[in-house]
Formats: sequence, C-alpha cells, structure tokens
Amino acid sequence: MYYFARMISLGLVIASVMPFEVLAKSVIGWIEPVSVNGEMYLEAKIDTGADHSSLHAEQVEEFLRDNQLWVRFRLQDQAGKLHILERPVVRHARIKRKDINLKSQKRPVVEFEICIGKHKKKVDVNLAGRKKYKYKLLIGRSFLRGSFWIDAEKQRLTEPQCDNGKKDN
Repeated sequence: MYYFARMISLGLVIASVMPFEVLAKSVIGWIEPVSVNGEMYLEAKIDTGADHSSLHAEQVEEFLRDNQLWVRFRLQDQAGKLHILERPVVRHARIKRKDINLKSQKRPVVEFEICIGKHKKKVDVNLAGRKKYKYKLLIGRSFLRGSFWIDAEKQRLTEPQCDNGKKDN
C-alpha cells in the first residue's frame, strides 16, 4: 500500500511540473485511422522521420483554372471507393530519393484538412505514387508537431472525431 501511495504522489508531482501543452497531447499509434477533408477515411502510417505528409494519387494531371495551377487525381479510400479530386497546387516539392542513382522527384503539394482523434489541422500534402506501400497516407512531422505522442508499439488508438474536434491549425 505504501509503495502504491508513493507512486501516485510521484505521478501527481510529475504532472504538476509538466507544462500544460505536454499533458494536452494525444497518444497515437504508428498506424491510425484518419479523416481527410471530412469526406474520406484512410489508415495512415505515422512517420516521425518524414518532414511532411504524403498521399498516394493516381492519374495526376495538372491544369489551369482561373489562372491558377490546379491538380486532378484519383485515389481509393479505405472502403475501396474511388475519389476523383481537384485541388489548387500550393507549391511543388523536390523529394530526395533513397537510391543515390535516382533523380529527385518533383511532386505537386495540395492542402487537406486531416483529422486524427480530436485533432484536425490544415496541412500541405505531397501527391506521390505510393501504390507499392500498404498505407496510402503517410503523416509527417508538420502535422504531428505539438499535438501528439507516438507509441510505436500500438496501432489504431483513436477514431477521427472531426465534428467535435478542436482545430489545431
């Protein structure tokens, strides 16, 4: 009993000296279900080694609309439903390849609102050919920063709750 009481008091002391921002972070696993723009659901791989998020897209086609560069592309959600999306291009990213013999890739970057648990943020996502990968959406640090702790041993700790979610910007 004494040991248990000591552990609880130690936990309260640690919690009392930790900044609120640390305590407010959500714990997620290395695979999480996410909502993209509140209209489609995907399972995403959480990758703290990636600066930015990346989404598998097929038949990527850039075009002009009202003198602004847009992109049209296809993707399948978790249920297998095909989505044909059009988004304005925010910028192009140069992606270095792991194989030094391959040239870097130029990828269009678009903005999506992504929701994990109760956290939703607008984030730049580069469109990539991720067909050979199991998870079509990779979530990078630009989305994760300030909101999450990642438990690399766990998966699917949350469900998207965008309707009631707080916007983290």
